[in-house]
Amino acid sequence: MLMILSKPLITFVVKEYLFDTCLTAQDNYKTVLGYFEIDLE
Repeated sequence: MLMILSKPLITFVVKEYLFDTCLTAQDNYKTVLGYFEIDLE
């Protein structure tokens, strides 16, 4: 019973972690683009 309950929980945590990582990477990418735009001006 514990295995059945814990597997979806682990899957959920992993998905949340990957989603947060993607958002962080996107923010970093936008920040880098912002620096380049400032440099080009």
